[in-house]
Amino acid sequence: MQRKAGFPPALTVSAGFTLVELLVTIAIISMLASIILTNVNSAREKARIGAGKHLYAQLDSTLSEVVGKWSFEEGSGSTVRDGSGYGNSGTLNGGSRRTESECGLGLGRCIFFGGSGNFIEVPHSESLAPIQNITVAAWIQRTGDCPITADTCMIVNKEHDYEVGIRSGNTLQWAIKPAGGTWFWHNTSIVIPQGKWTHVAVAYDGAGVYSYRDGALGERFDYANGNLERSGAVLRISGRLSQPSGSTFNGLIDEVRIYSEALTAYQIQQMYAEGAPKHRVAENRFPCM
Repeated sequence: MQRKAGFPPALTVSAGFTLVELLVTIAIISMLASIILTNVNSAREKARIGAGKHLYAQLDSTLSEVVGKWSFEEGSGSTVRDGSGYGNSGTLNGGSRRTESECGLGLGRCIFFGGSGNFIEVPHSESLAPIQNITVAAWIQRTGDCPITADTCMIVNKEHDYEVGIRSGNTLQWAIKPAGGTWFWHNTSIVIPQGKWTHVAVAYDGAGVYSYRDGALGERFDYANGNLERSGAVLRISGRLSQPSGSTFNGLIDEVRIYSEALTAYQIQQMYAEGAPKHRVAENRFPCM
């Protein structure tokens, strides 16, 4: 596991390609092959993108410690179903809305958070409060700047346990609370671009916190403070429990995952590579394809 802060040189598996780029390229080739070999019409296009989501789900099944898995594919109602098997379904609050056209995914839904008090609330369960290791991951698209306050553009918050968000300067920020201790916030140097789907992941292994953007390690921060707190607070996607009308994420969120283990760099690279074609990130990384 890489130990140097900042964006280190990526592992190169062949001339001109990093491991992440190779994984994305394989995913693109698979999608192109399916288009070439089939007479693509509306029905088949839906099946193709659905297969891509199935592939993403298969990755989750190989990671046994997924405890929260929200893909936001419900067609109606306020319930947001959890696909982890732990029953951690949530409820839409404050006018947050699913939108296919704004997601820009061709097929499938995400959640748009655009106003004060927009969030998803998930009741507390011990499965969502791992005490030793944790990984929080999501696809996000920031649609505006995050205000200049300490707690803005929250992605995931479990009050007094852990949180991941974006703060002023549009950089990734995380916070964790050690058992019996106080909140510890850390603002990384990882800038989250506006108007582009970006995959973010933060993993804690008991000795350090690893922050990733689009499958690449952006920062390792030494933090060896033992077990995490287990407060009993609800979990929120967009927004923070201690600020009911503030801290709302400014943009779109999709495919939120929580794992009760610290995923490896390779596992996070896989997660990014599987989700990139669906979120049309590949065309930005490979403009000639």
